[in-house]
Amino acid sequence: DVMWDEEAGLFLDYDYVSRVRTPTPSLATFFPLWAGLASNAQAARIVKTWLPRFLQPGGLVTSLDTQAGRQWAWPNGWAPLQWIAAEGLDRYGYQAEAREVRQRWCNTCAAMFERTGVIWEKYDVVDPGNPGEAGLYGHVTGFGWTNGVLVDFARKLAPEGKAES
Repeated sequence: DVMWDEEAGLFLDYDYVSRVRTPTPSLATFFPLWAGLASNAQAARIVKTWLPRFLQPGGLVTSLDTQAGRQWAWPNGWAPLQWIAAEGLDRYGYQAEAREVRQRWCNTCAAMFERTGVIWEKYDVVDPGNPGEAGLYGHVTGFGWTNGVLVDFARKLAPEGKAES
């Protein structure tokens, strides 16, 4: 109840100190789906209204906040948030949408690996040819959660019986 914005139709982060929802739509809206806390109607509304706004050529953009220098914002995509969203979509029966998220993320990771020879911490999912906005500490390569999500997604995308290590 605290995080659901009925008018907008999504879950928002909640600042418990100020006791207000943050106004920026972000992939935080998928956490209640992942946890199984959203109603079916809430999940359907998020998928219909918000998923198309977050879904970019390279995966899901972290937020619709476009302030430069914010690494957890547009145009960056982060592996753990791709995973949370895809798992939440699956939980509520949106397998095709979850598959699309997984496929776009895997394509982005694979293309950048082919181009650069490394796996990146985050990616520019709006223009997948870029490693992502540098943010506070630059570009980090070989990042564990990106590797783990990529492996999990690739296994889930593999044809039945073809997901061996």
